[in-house]
Amino acid sequence: LFDDDGGLVSQVYNIRFGARSVRWQYVLIENGNDQMHREPEIYDTNRAEGYVPMSFEEPETVALDGGKEVFHIWTMEPIAFKEKQLEKFKLKTKRGKSGVEWIVQLPCASALGNLKVNLLDKSEVYSELIVYL
Repeated sequence: LFDDDGGLVSQVYNIRFGARSVRWQYVLIENGNDQMHREPEIYDTNRAEGYVPMSFEEPETVALDGGKEVFHIWTMEPIAFKEKQLEKFKLKTKRGKSGVEWIVQLPCASALGNLKVNLLDKSEVYSELIVYL
């Protein structure tokens, strides 16, 4: 990095970093006191050519104080952050006593959003998305 006279030679560098990839965890919380939603399922609606749809783990049910249940649903694989996310996820649940199918578009994670450390695996950082139903 020095020339023959001992002077500093300036260099031009081009450093590229891969996009950060993390798993996403959707936390589904009921707005009201009654548990209206059951059997939550998240699915990928992107059908672009060459795109491989994201898969999700089975929902985990967590009971809060007072007996209210919250659902946690994880992506199977990490998702790379992009300027515009290709992933388009929807939530399907059965709602009410009659079990009417209910579908809603889900938000995408952001690199600027709510990143957390997985308490069960401290080496994993994930994106938490809280959705009120």
